[in-house]
Amino acid sequence: MEELSDRELQVFQMLGQGKMTRHIAQELGLRTVTINTFRHRMMKKLNLKNSFELVLLANKWVREGNFIKTTGLRLKQPPSPFRNYKQNRIIQKATNRK
Repeated sequence: MEELSDRELQVFQMLGQGKMTRHIAQELGLRTVTINTFRHRMMKKLNLKNSFELVLLANKWVREGNFIKTTGLRLKQPPSPFRNYKQNRIIQKATNRK
């Protein structure tokens, strides 16, 4: 697994734990397209034919007790549902009326 980047290894571990692509993306604050890109890169680096082989290998790797520390990897913050000041002010006004 030395040929995988830190982020690829993190995604690989999460796949081995049975997590789905969209759940991995949510947990890491990334888009599902980005996770799929990591999956394709891992398959190429590990000479695997398809996603099934990737998940099988990842599951075997996790079952053998291989885990990585994720503390060194910076997770992106998921986007805020209220991105700007104006939206927050409208919500505050509506809340104060009650």
